[in-house]
Amino acid sequence: MILNNTVELSDKLNTLAQEEYVFTKDELAALSPYQTQHVKHFGHYELDLQTVPQPITDDLLFEIIIPDNPLLLLGTETSATG
Repeated sequence: MILNNTVELSDKLNTLAQEEYVFTKDELAALSPYQTQHVKHFGHYELDLQTVPQPITDDLLFEIIIPDNPLLLLGTETSATG
């Protein structure tokens, strides 16, 4: 499940990046492929062993840019002079 979630997240992030969406570091940090809610741990899952899956390309195709002053994103910039 985690592998599938990682592939799906990467695909969606790449799609949004191609549409020129710029992610913040905090947005990306909030994402996780590990889900504990709404999962049937011993549920009934059907596996199609006849279909060959697409190659996994979970690489993010965009650069994560960290600003020179990350405090600006939080609105808590303080001057160095006090």
